[in-house]
Amino acid sequence: MRSSDQDSSREQEVVHLLTSSYTDVIESPDFGSKHKRIKELFIKRDFVTVFQPENLSVYLVAYVPTRALIYRQFFSSEEYILKILQRPNLNVCCLGGGPGSELLGLASVSREQEKPFKMTMNVHDMADWSEAINPLLKKLESEWNIGPEVITYNNYVTDMLDSTNEKLYQDIKDADLVTLMFTVNELFKENKAKALSFLSSVREGMKKGAFLLIIDCAGEFSQIQVGPQKYMIYSLLDYVKGFKKILFENSRWYRFPPGITCPVKLDNQRYFWRLYRKD
Repeated sequence: MRSSDQDSSREQEVVHLLTSSYTDVIESPDFGSKHKRIKELFIKRDFVTVFQPENLSVYLVAYVPTRALIYRQFFSSEEYILKILQRPNLNVCCLGGGPGSELLGLASVSREQEKPFKMTMNVHDMADWSEAINPLLKKLESEWNIGPEVITYNNYVTDMLDSTNEKLYQDIKDADLVTLMFTVNELFKENKAKALSFLSSVREGMKKGAFLLIIDCAGEFSQIQVGPQKYMIYSLLDYVKGFKKILFENSRWYRFPPGITCPVKLDNQRYFWRLYRKD
């Protein structure tokens, strides 16, 4: 069993790898004002403006550390999911994973395994992250020896609510694991009807035996209005026909260990998660 000191050290390594990839962004005189503006846009639910090209590197530095550490702890602590990740030549379709949180979290867990993961990640996101994420990809390879031979990373600009996107649905069809990490809320806030239709299309497109993993905020942000009532989004997700709910929690906290240093404030996060299988 790992000690808390080991976990803290590895979490600090994750933060350091990310922040050292973007020292120019962090040291830029307008970093603070851009970060503040992004937070204001989130409050307004203006996701389109948040993910404009000029905001992407600042967003990545500000939000990826928290999410990557959540995923690192989650993937390493859930034995059932870890066994899925250890499958040879795993094909993963990440819906909304453009900033690289899943990539960094998985890379960190891969380093802890006797045999590193061997997987392909096909990442679909509304924004073009190819330029912003490049420094992180280079640092993963140079410092952690995690390059394409361990994790093959493909990035695509995708409107996920566009049901005519052939590349998106081909990647969903080929995937052993489909992920929606801190993305479902955004889709439902944009268009509830299209979001429900999209989830049904994902289920229809997935091959038998493939898994769908969803992680998202567990607070008020995950409430959705349906007529006069408000429901937690996971209540609606559980009613999507064709999925078997394998594992779940309605509320889990990730709390940063004392001593973690980061140029941006790291906030503890409460989230829910669901693992479904298409039978």
